Amino acid sequence: VFGVGYSYMMRLIRKGPQPHEHQEDNTEGRPARPLSAVNDTLDDRS
Repeated sequence: VFGVGYSYMMRLIRKGPQPHEHQEDNTEGRPARPLSAVNDTLDDRS
């Protein structure tokens, strides 16, 4: 089992990362930083 896993990892390392097509970031209608959209305070020390 370990030999097969080791050989698979070595094959992946030799092959290296594969190029891919660039996808455009579609951020229309949603914030790029989700936590900046929160209006409530997280600290309830009133």
